[in-house]
Amino acid sequence: MTKKTRGPNQKWTAVAPKDKEKHFLLVDVTHQRSDQPRVVLEAILTRRRMEILLSELQDPAHWIQGWK
Repeated sequence: MTKKTRGPNQKWTAVAPKDKEKHFLLVDVTHQRSDQPRVVLEAILTRRRMEILLSELQDPAHWIQGWK
């Protein structure tokens, strides 16, 4: 499965929200040349940022593209 995850300000929804943080914006892609690129997501509600593996973001068991 391939999804476009390179552009900033993409909207993502956590399948299992924690601390009422359900909706996120993709704000950065880091380590693009490594074997395991990572992305930085920012929670809409709290503005907290978190860094996760790109492969986790593309896993529909954890994340859904868009706001649901």
